[in-house]
Amino acid sequence: MGWEKKEPGATGDVELMAAACTLQLPVAGALAMVAAFDDNDYGQGFNSIGLACVMIFAPIVLPFLGWLQCAVQALPALALGKVLAARVPGAAWRGRALAALLVAAVWAVLPTALGISSYPTNLLVCAAFCAFPGYVATRPWRWVRRRLRMWSAGLFGGGLLALLTLLAGAVAQGVGLLPVYEPPVLTRGELVAEWRDADDGAALRLDADGRARLTRLPAEDLFGSAGPDDPRFSRCTGTGTWSRRAGDTSGDAGVEIDVPACTDTTLHWTIGGTREDPELYVLFGDPDAGDLHILTRS
Repeated sequence: MGWEKKEPGATGDVELMAAACTLQLPVAGALAMVAAFDDNDYGQGFNSIGLACVMIFAPIVLPFLGWLQCAVQALPALALGKVLAARVPGAAWRGRALAALLVAAVWAVLPTALGISSYPTNLLVCAAFCAFPGYVATRPWRWVRRRLRMWSAGLFGGGLLALLTLLAGAVAQGVGLLPVYEPPVLTRGELVAEWRDADDGAALRLDADGRARLTRLPAEDLFGSAGPDDPRFSRCTGTGTWSRRAGDTSGDAGVEIDVPACTDTTLHWTIGGTREDPELYVLFGDPDAGDLHILTRS
């Protein structure tokens, strides 16, 4: 693989590894966004505020994160790789690849514990994060040895590759190579259940006879009269009726609820989630920074 081209270890090599870490971070973020193309965005759509923050702060934060990732992943993998390369039979790259996997095996536990993908996926991603900087540092690329060129390659190269990744993902989704999220199609009978938000105690019971029973269900306040505890929405408790709303060009299918005790609020909940784990959700306010509430079927 060429890892035996030279022995890294000088200050310039460490800086080059940190620049490589800086380069791969925005690419990894772009890949994560592409992987989330088929996730439910709950009506939030494209987060323009978040993108603006990334554009402003990325040139400041990325070099720091690059050095941090280099210190906790790339350098330990490289140091362990030197030891294993002397003990593993065959080419030196085998020992370095094994070292990257061993370090990645430890780091992959954290995202897996946080519910970010599966352990095998996290293992492969972490292994790439550990291996790529060490590989770059062993290549005879003299033209990136100067510090300014290193960080320029890391920042601007990473941003360009991230942009190309997003464009490729959008094109792939447009031509059908990547899946597009589709909410589950639930019949009226499948909506008959008790739906709850375990975090705030809100509950919605939909009966087969068309009756609805609400307990502290969030509802958008049409006239701005919500209480001080919930300034952007009100809470509705009472009984009423419900009906299934078919999906159309204005939105996905959902549930419309009519409760006489909540005449000044709108009660429209949209179907989301998956076929196995359906959800009802509502988003109040600006999609970029709104209040999202999700009910799951009990």
